[in-house]
Amino acid sequence: MNDFDFDALRDPDAPFPGAQQRVRVNARARQLRVRALRNRFAAGAASILVLVLIAVGVVANTGGNAPSVSVSGTSSTVPATTSTRPGSAVNGRFVPPTSIKNGKVVLPVTFPDGETTTLRYPTAMRIAELGFAGGASVSYPVSSGALHCCGKVLSIRYTTAAHVYGNAQPVSVYRGANGEAVDYFHASQAVDPPNATKQDYLAFQFGPWLVQVYDVQHDGDFEQRMTDAQRATWARSLTGTLDANGYLVLHARPPLSIDHGSESGFGAEPGNRVELDPHLYCDQPESDTAARRLDISGGTHGVSWCEGKDLHVSASGSANFAGLAYDGLQVSRLAPPTTGPVSTGRTTTTTTAPVSAPDAVSATFVSPKHGWLLRRTGAVAETRDGGVSWSEVGSLPSAGLAGGYSTPQIRFANSARGFVHTGNDLYTTGDGGAHWQKAAHPFGSIQDLAVSHGVVYVVAFDDSASNNFGLWSSPSDALAWSKDALTLPTGAGPVPVQQFVFSGSRGWVTNGDRGIMGGARLTTSGRWETWKPPCLGAYAWLAASTGTDLVASCEEGVWTGPKITDAVYFSHDGGATWQRATEPIFGAVASPGPDTAVVVDGDTVQRTVDGGATWKSVAGVTNPNANMPSDLGFTTATQGFVIFTNGPMLMTYDAGATWSSVTLP
Repeated sequence: MNDFDFDALRDPDAPFPGAQQRVRVNARARQLRVRALRNRFAAGAASILVLVLIAVGVVANTGGNAPSVSVSGTSSTVPATTSTRPGSAVNGRFVPPTSIKNGKVVLPVTFPDGETTTLRYPTAMRIAELGFAGGASVSYPVSSGALHCCGKVLSIRYTTAAHVYGNAQPVSVYRGANGEAVDYFHASQAVDPPNATKQDYLAFQFGPWLVQVYDVQHDGDFEQRMTDAQRATWARSLTGTLDANGYLVLHARPPLSIDHGSESGFGAEPGNRVELDPHLYCDQPESDTAARRLDISGGTHGVSWCEGKDLHVSASGSANFAGLAYDGLQVSRLAPPTTGPVSTGRTTTTTTAPVSAPDAVSATFVSPKHGWLLRRTGAVAETRDGGVSWSEVGSLPSAGLAGGYSTPQIRFANSARGFVHTGNDLYTTGDGGAHWQKAAHPFGSIQDLAVSHGVVYVVAFDDSASNNFGLWSSPSDALAWSKDALTLPTGAGPVPVQQFVFSGSRGWVTNGDRGIMGGARLTTSGRWETWKPPCLGAYAWLAASTGTDLVASCEEGVWTGPKITDAVYFSHDGGATWQRATEPIFGAVASPGPDTAVVVDGDTVQRTVDGGATWKSVAGVTNPNANMPSDLGFTTATQGFVIFTNGPMLMTYDAGATWSSVTLP
């Protein structure tokens, strides 16, 4: 779970749960929702708590149109042989498919982060027919003005932007991760429900699901509207797929990351309701336990308990509904994302690799057999058989991988000497990863780190060079940093991206940050000189299979216009000239040979063996939770790997033709 501060989403006046305050967890939650609802419509308060309410469908479905289901006795109102029709809706909430087994309804549930549970209940409860709405928290690092945070709780509804905003034209339109339009609306344009406040939203349409991102960032009492660049980052970094049952699963590419905590549930107040809150209200002092606890508040009856340490369950409404829940509602513990077909609303893909190694971040090899892998916990695993099996050998001194905006990386120079950077911090080992020490360094936040021919290279923020980026190098066996005279300029965007690529004695670095797409290449004298990749006004990924054969994958015209175009380029003279492939493709790229490359974006790995003339989908994953991998590359002309952010790690041993999943201990 990421370091999103869920306490910031709750009532600022509420004390930490104690013996007196935590007597009725779900009753307190209802009180907070009523207060937020009143503030939302009466005073237009711009609060993250309000956004939580939207996520669970309370604001969108006020008392005037919320269903009120009354259950009387224990008689069944659903024939034992029927199941609900998948894909139907009630007041902006999803009615999922169910089945009947042993006289009980079986209802699968998927949360926005891909975790799952299953409800089993008496047919008289009719939980599925109450409709499901889910909320998801997304982390987004921000350091702007007084803000040093941030995260958001997204509104997720089973509806369309056209239904919510009618014929209103968006204020702005941004390009989504797959080329789709992401609209930006003022709240005054909404017609369902009508809203005259100044709470504006980015609107993502993923099939039948509408995801709205609140425009204001919060840091304590301080709030600030997102910049145009930040909204563009959200637009191109957030995607969604539909699982086999029709639930929405969100994915994110850096700098966004999907957090596990969420408030989701069936029904809306007033009325019968079942709340399912992963990673929020359990395993805390005085929190609910596995024992079911009945309560009544304001005439509303309720029961609540914890399934394991990670899933809080509460049912509220009529006395009969609460009683049926107390006696007959069974909820399975949280399960990780499962394999199966997924849909984006445009295409459907059958997955070819199960989820594995979901906490892998980065990998490195010094030979085809010997490599290391960095886990999100800070643990380091080692393989001596080319990735077939792994064993943990050590761990970073600090738990977890908090740091700057860049993705943490592990790189080894030989079988003993290795490096890990977490953005702000640099760690070294001299015994093959068994022990790690934090190393002092003369630069700011590290953007990328690479090791080539006994030299470790760093591109990092340089406070002394007019806030540009600098290039440092040091012998790998004993750190003694020297700074190159060349600097890389900063751009106008919030998240700069730099990437090192080395092959033999040749090296390149790209520099992208809204309006800037340049870089440098390493000369024979060991100094860097200005060099320009083939992309204009774009972010790009670069790969090299030899000292002369390069591949670049670009999003052209993102910042310069006139339109956005995906493109792959091949060079056979070290990047002096480029040939553009005919098929428009964009993603992270790796290359094992002069005319062979793999491009990874979304949930698929695409491969070409003819210089980009034709492409074939060669692998897929079920739940990468990101559109860009956190690390990838080829160790040899046949062996390579890709690690999806918050997702699985795959390896290939035939130059990318086939891929297999990696399982960690």
